[in-house]
Amino acid sequence: MLLMLNACAAFKLVKSQQTTVHGITLTPTSTWNKAGFNQHKKSELWTKDGLGLNELYIIGNINEGESIFKSHNKELPLPTFKKGMLPNELEEFIKTSLKNSHGGTISVTTDNMSPVELGDDIAFRLQLSYFLEHGLKKSVDALLTTKNDKLYVIMYVAPSLHYAQKHQAEINSIFNSVII
Repeated sequence: MLLMLNACAAFKLVKSQQTTVHGITLTPTSTWNKAGFNQHKKSELWTKDGLGLNELYIIGNINEGESIFKSHNKELPLPTFKKGMLPNELEEFIKTSLKNSHGGTISVTTDNMSPVELGDDIAFRLQLSYFLEHGLKKSVDALLTTKNDKLYVIMYVAPSLHYAQKHQAEINSIFNSVII
């Protein structure tokens, strides 16, 4: 029972208003639930329907030499950000980060990558997909940019069937609201 209460207390409500997370200002159009734990000290993890069903990672102010997730396997290190990375290097950085955060057991495929305007800067919208070991296909929709030699990533991860599309309009709105 105590475990259940602790698990419930691990989430906080994120209101539908402009908020800033690690150098990323964004505006959700509805409420989200913020997890009380993070994949990195410079990140927040939000969900609408529960972890595993949909997850919005907001990761900012990543300096050279830092990864975007916590490493849980010393034998399978996470890649680190390097200032001046080219778009294809950023794509591989995200893909390898996802793969290694899953113990190296998944193969991440790029479905689309395109440049987008983010204020006066250029960012990249990246759509990826992968299958978990038990066969569930996950979709990833990410917005990433660098500014002042730091990396900023907003990444929506959800099962491809139903949940990836369920909140897509809001994800598009959030991505369009981003200010670095």
